[in-house]
Amino acid sequence: MKKLLLVLSVAALLLVLAGCPGWFGPSQPEIEKLTIPEIKAWIDDNNATTTSEKLVRTEGIVTYTYSNYAYIVDSGNNGIKVYSDGNPDLSDYEAGDEVEVTGCPLLYYGDEYEIDITVEKGNIKKIGTSTLPDPYTLPVHSELSIDVFGKLVQITGKYNGQNTYGHYDFQNGTKVVEAVSYSEMPSMTVGGTYTVMGVTGYSYGYKLFVWDENNVTEIEIPILPEEPQENTLAITEIQYKPSGDEEPYPYEFVEIYNATNTDIPLGAVILTDGEGSYQFPNDFELGTGEFVVVGETIDASQNIDLSWSGKIALSNGGEEVILHVDKENPKDPAEGKILCKVSFKDISSYGQSVYLKQNTADPEIIEDFDTNWDVTPAEEQYMYFETTYNGNPAKNYGTPGLANPGW
Repeated sequence: MKKLLLVLSVAALLLVLAGCPGWFGPSQPEIEKLTIPEIKAWIDDNNATTTSEKLVRTEGIVTYTYSNYAYIVDSGNNGIKVYSDGNPDLSDYEAGDEVEVTGCPLLYYGDEYEIDITVEKGNIKKIGTSTLPDPYTLPVHSELSIDVFGKLVQITGKYNGQNTYGHYDFQNGTKVVEAVSYSEMPSMTVGGTYTVMGVTGYSYGYKLFVWDENNVTEIEIPILPEEPQENTLAITEIQYKPSGDEEPYPYEFVEIYNATNTDIPLGAVILTDGEGSYQFPNDFELGTGEFVVVGETIDASQNIDLSWSGKIALSNGGEEVILHVDKENPKDPAEGKILCKVSFKDISSYGQSVYLKQNTADPEIIEDFDTNWDVTPAEEQYMYFETTYNGNPAKNYGTPGLANPGW
C-alpha cells in the first residue's frame, strides 16, 4: 500500500511540474536548417530587419573575410553575409573554406542580407574546403545592386584610378564599379583594361570586395589594324555564276585590286553582299598593284587566295557587293566607311565572270556597271578552270588574280 501511495505521489508531482514549464527555465529556440536562397526568402517574407529569436543553420563557401564579417556562397553562387563582433575573428578563414554557420537572419538596414552569429547559439565552423563557383559576369552598362548582393561577380573594364575615398574605380560601359580600398589589389595602370572578380558587398553603397591580386587580370587590347583610305581599293572582277555541279558553288569569287603605289592593310576591311560578310585576316596586307581573290574555296589552281567559308553566296540575278570598314554592323555598312561598291547585273552566261574594264579605283567608274563592266570572253586564253556539269565539260572563264582584258 505504501508503495502504491509513493507511485501516485510521484505521478501527481510530475503532472504539477508539467503544468509549470517556467520551473525548468525558458524554452530554447529551434534551429532551422535552410539553404542560402531559403534564408533570403524567409527574410523577405517576414520583413526581418532586426535580430530575433529565429535561428537558422546553413553551409557555404567563404569568398571574402574581414575581422567582423565574411561572405559565403553556395555551389550556385547564391551569397549572404556573415556578421560577427570580431569574436570569433572571421579573418582567420580563407577563401574556399567550407563552413557551417548558425545565427539570426536579417536584412541589415535594407541593404545587406546577413546571418548574425553574435546571438546566443550563433557560431561558425570550418567543415572542409571547396572550389568556388563560376562568377556572374556583370553586363556592360550595369552597376552593382542588391540583386547581386553576396554573389561572386566578374567585370571587365578600364581602370580609372583611386577615387577620393581610396576605392578602385573601374569603368563598366557607362557605369562605374568600385572595388573597396582594403581589397588586396595589384599595381595597376590608369587607362589599362582589367578583369576583376570579387563578391558584391556593401560599404556606403554596393562595391566589389576582392580577395587578393590573383583575382585581377590585365587584359591586353590588340592594336586595331589601320583603316585603308577611300579610293585605294577596287573590286575588279566577280564570278557570280560559275559552271559546275558542285554546291555551294565553290568557284564563286570576288577579286580586289590595290590601285595605289603603297601596301594596304586589309585587317579592318569587310566584304559583304548585304546577306553575309567576310572580314580579312587581321595581319593581311595587299601589296601595291596586287590582286587578292576571295571565294568559297581556297584553290591555287584558280588563284583563289582566301575563303569566305559559306558566309557569302553571290546571287545569279545580280546584287550589290561592298568593301567597307564597320565591325559593329558587318552586313550593313550604312554607318561605316565604304571603300568600294558595285551593283552587278546578270549579263553573263554560266562560267563567265564580269570584270572592270579600266585599271582604276575611281568609285564613279566602278559603280557605273552598265558602262564600265563587261563579260569575260569565252575564249581559251581566259579559261582558268574546267570541271563537269551533268557529265559534260564545264568551262569557267575569267582572270582571277591577273590583269583584266584590255588593261
